[in-house]
Amino acid sequence: MKIANHMKAVTESQLSAWAHEGTVESVEKIRAFIDKTEDEELRGYAELAYGEALYLAYSPTNDEEERDFLLGRMIFRNETRMCDLFMQQMPLERLVAQGEVDHDVHEVLMKGASESERETWKYNYSPDYYVCEQGKLKEVQAEIAYIEAWLKQAKKMFKIDKYRTAPVEVYENIHDDGEEPEDEKACACRCSQAI
Repeated sequence: MKIANHMKAVTESQLSAWAHEGTVESVEKIRAFIDKTEDEELRGYAELAYGEALYLAYSPTNDEEERDFLLGRMIFRNETRMCDLFMQQMPLERLVAQGEVDHDVHEVLMKGASESERETWKYNYSPDYYVCEQGKLKEVQAEIAYIEAWLKQAKKMFKIDKYRTAPVEVYENIHDDGEEPEDEKACACRCSQAI
């Protein structure tokens, strides 16, 4: 692709023409321009053209494209869910580890305590809280394992390559008729922008 040669001469009309081509290549040209241009005003126009180019290039036009678009959207949503689960998993792991340490300290403390101290302190440690958190952690880990397996399988099932390699913005921003836009955004833990 000869994008570099076009950088100096790109105008709003050229960006608009690329946007209306409705091809993956035109999306790539506009993305490359956005990444390289220093003209803020033209970058703003290019970002609008990029959104339009994405819509035209990736909106499904037949049943097979519709299926792959839906598959890509479901992969995006499950990857987003995975990020949420990882964010839940980390504090739960800390709480479970804290519970193990708390238990160990309490047991040693109680062995060395007097009879009256043991009677007074016996309720200072409660395993119930930590058992509950451990149960939540197991549920999160089980859901992560399922989604990882689901994603691995789903990514093998694309029939049209453009949906397999589509920019994440396609699945964030293109909505079916009557579908409400989501607040989901790709999270930092995504391994790549392409599915």
